[in-house]
Amino acid sequence: MKPHLSPSQISTFFKCGMQWYFRYVKGLKVPPGVALLTGKAAHKGAEVNLRAKLETGAALPLGAALEAARDELVASWANEPPVVDSGLLPEAAKGDAIDTAVALTELHHLKVAPLIQPTAVERALRLELPGPYDLEMQIDVEEANGVIDIKTKDGKSPSPGTAEKSTQLALYDLARKVEGHPTHFVRLDFLVRRARGATYEAQAAQLTEDDHRRALDRVDIVARSIQAGIFPPAQPDSWACSAKWCGYWENHCPHGRRQAVSAQVPLAANG
Repeated sequence: MKPHLSPSQISTFFKCGMQWYFRYVKGLKVPPGVALLTGKAAHKGAEVNLRAKLETGAALPLGAALEAARDELVASWANEPPVVDSGLLPEAAKGDAIDTAVALTELHHLKVAPLIQPTAVERALRLELPGPYDLEMQIDVEEANGVIDIKTKDGKSPSPGTAEKSTQLALYDLARKVEGHPTHFVRLDFLVRRARGATYEAQAAQLTEDDHRRALDRVDIVARSIQAGIFPPAQPDSWACSAKWCGYWENHCPHGRRQAVSAQVPLAANG
């Protein structure tokens, strides 16, 4: 079986090729951020509820969904202690993360899940491609006519048009078409943490063959770059190129922590 890429790998590569290199070539894992563990826990709360709805026709009791999110956060925190950059002590940060995961799960359970009729939850599938890599993906939620991906955000609303521009959704949409189950819509369900509570914002789109082609072009660019050993770093003024958002920035990446360097600049020859 050929090696594979995933939508998350494609996203990582375009955010910063050096991050991809350190993670998937060098095999270096760095501690996750608190937001990553919080989002993972909220996903688990939504997943167990929607899986119950799929299998039994009835939603899971709210308390059970909240407990699943809480347990996921506690287990993830123990297995991979995160980087705490909020100024809080670790236990206080953990308590805040639990509260956030529970609040996002409750929002999804009460406001979002009742609108969904799932036909599959967290289904893994493989898309065979003609190049050196296939694609492996796992779709959060599928309905008869569409796919839904659950996202968590802290504070800010998503940018307009995010769903239409999403390479991840385009690849999901293409995979469904190849399977013979084309979608009528793709949707991002955003669970947004705010100072006064959590809010739900959805973005839906109908994608075309041009969207599929653009997504496959990106897969091809990543595949060719990997084979050529080319791993372009993020722009130095990018939010991704910082100690807060990149665990490799401080100690591993030559494009990361700023150091005093000297460079010999060739002088132009006189007239």
